[in-house]
Amino acid sequence: CTTEVYVVDSDNAGCPRPVGFWGRQCEQSGGGDTKFNRSQMYRIVGCVDARSDALGLGSDRIGFENFCGLINTADMDQRHQAKRQFAGLVANVCAGNLGLVASNGEIIRLSERTRISFPPFAAGTIGELIDEIDAILVELEPLNLGDPGVKSRYSEITHVADAINNGK
Repeated sequence: CTTEVYVVDSDNAGCPRPVGFWGRQCEQSGGGDTKFNRSQMYRIVGCVDARSDALGLGSDRIGFENFCGLINTADMDQRHQAKRQFAGLVANVCAGNLGLVASNGEIIRLSERTRISFPPFAAGTIGELIDEIDAILVELEPLNLGDPGVKSRYSEITHVADAINNGK
């Protein structure tokens, strides 16, 4: 896991995974790409749902299906992409918080205490960033995606969540 420009406290960061990793966990295939079994994924998704008001995933099988539908879709606009990256960010935090170990022995985690700096976001830690993004997503949900300001806010969320999910 590498840590780059944006993370201020790299020793505390952990090793997050990009949304493609989480998409492979949804497939639950036997080809080695699945590192968390369905039961572990139910726990991760339940944690993601509990941590976010904006995503409204649910728990157990329904939450898993909703999470996977959010992560694995070709129907992508700025709103969906921001939620997708945010779901991956929170899944990285939840996997670590739950103490789950991947089937290959890797520990996927992202500490909420990791200090960050991602202007224009005010958050100083990953945990604060999750709270801030969640509130912004709730605020943006009813707004017209055709508004350039709305698109811009979604793009900012996508950028920061993608950067963190990729260990930057």
